[in-house]
Amino acid sequence: MQKAVPFLLVALSLVGIWLGMDLTDKHFQLIHQPDLAFDSLCEVNETVSCAKVNASKWSAISLGSSRAELPVSVPAVGFYAVIALLALMAAFEPKRRSKALAWIAVGMIPALAFSLYLLAIQAFAVKAWCLFCLALDATTLAATVLAYVGHGGGVGGILADVKEDKGLGGIALAVLLAVTWVSYNSYGSKVSKLSKKPASFAAAADEHGEDDGHGHDKASEEDDMSPEERALAIEQARKAVAEFVADWPSVTAKPIVINPYDGIKGKEGADVVFVEFADFDCPHCKMAGWFLKDIAHRYGDHVSFVFKHYPLGTACNPGLSKDIHPHACEAAVGTQCARRQGRFWEFHDHTFDNQGNLGTKTMLKVADQLGLERAEFEECLNRDTLWDEVRSQVAQGKELGITGTPSMFVNGKELSSPHPLIVEAALRQELKARGVTDLPEDADDIFP
Repeated sequence: MQKAVPFLLVALSLVGIWLGMDLTDKHFQLIHQPDLAFDSLCEVNETVSCAKVNASKWSAISLGSSRAELPVSVPAVGFYAVIALLALMAAFEPKRRSKALAWIAVGMIPALAFSLYLLAIQAFAVKAWCLFCLALDATTLAATVLAYVGHGGGVGGILADVKEDKGLGGIALAVLLAVTWVSYNSYGSKVSKLSKKPASFAAAADEHGEDDGHGHDKASEEDDMSPEERALAIEQARKAVAEFVADWPSVTAKPIVINPYDGIKGKEGADVVFVEFADFDCPHCKMAGWFLKDIAHRYGDHVSFVFKHYPLGTACNPGLSKDIHPHACEAAVGTQCARRQGRFWEFHDHTFDNQGNLGTKTMLKVADQLGLERAEFEECLNRDTLWDEVRSQVAQGKELGITGTPSMFVNGKELSSPHPLIVEAALRQELKARGVTDLPEDADDIFP
């Protein structure tokens, strides 16, 4: 059995590396490329949900506004790369076998402590379980037991070997930092590619004092672009907009009824009506929220904005095959309750700020922050008429053929993409068709 221990540890390490990489990919998809058809083996219900855990605020560590977040699964990749290296050393270098196993056993102590911390987060904060995360915890526990048994010298023998070969610990630490650094920079590079936008949009937001909802100015992202990168981005933007504008006349407008209980911002009878169907637990919907504020500011009374709910939760959207965002329905109802007290848009913004941590407690906290009448709001959350408002909006979305969020319409024409370039291109085309000439400046000549 003891001879097989190093090889078993190698196998466990490969499992740990795979789980760390898979969880990192899940986090990236949920936060930066959310998909209605999120595919996971552990989307069982509200209590067993990888999506809920991996999209929560505890799933990543902030490294400052200028850098991508660090998913907590990234260090697992580096850690298990170190365990694999030490296990291979134990298998093929008999003289260093006991010392390599000793360092594995010692290294597992902080790993187990971190696993217990994450278990507590799932149990008491997120109140949901990720089976992939639990599998990673089980891998850590199994590796700890194997290293201890395989060493065979007890705690005293392990500590003696560690003290005798401190250099091995230094090598392990260097490998851990190197692999983690490479993994994080690979993740950060993917995030950076998604976040780059043509300068005209960022500059417009900067001019009006808008930020991106994450505490830093959108224009600051352009500071990291070289002149060549900026020129390429603008050229790509012009091409994408030209293709969209060429197809826009052929898009058929669909009749969309504006309900008195929809969230409406802008002048009644505006030249253009922009309708968005969104979900408060959808990361792309949150991103859309801040760039739509900028567009609304610049286009003024020419455009009326309408917000309709389309939560991806079975409590109000029963046609879904999975309960993707279990708390999104109650968040939608909470916003409708806030509308009854004249605070729809403020509640809308605060709810997006709490994305990943929604639920009754959060709804009540936001209501208190906005100074809403607490008893009335709390009673409203359970009122059938408010739930019916949300279900009615969901039904409208289904009639329009919506399959994901955010889904956007300009004068009844559905946009092929929620990208800010496409949104603004559609608005400008509709306004020009109605004879509006005082459009916002297009400094980079992106729009035809």
